[in-house]
Amino acid sequence: MAGATLVAAHAGEMITELTLAIMNQVPLEVLAETVHCYPTQAQVFQEIALRYARAQM
Repeated sequence: MAGATLVAAHAGEMITELTLAIMNQVPLEVLAETVHCYPTQAQVFQEIALRYARAQM
């Protein structure tokens, strides 16, 4: 089982999306494709997933 620690401004906003992804074994590709209806702090996970995918090429 994966885990995470967030240390950031607005970490409380971001932890929900990350917890849901970890608990449901959501692959990074899905996080990279997720469109957030409003620009939020949680979009950091989309950016992380996109950068990881690019690094794997």
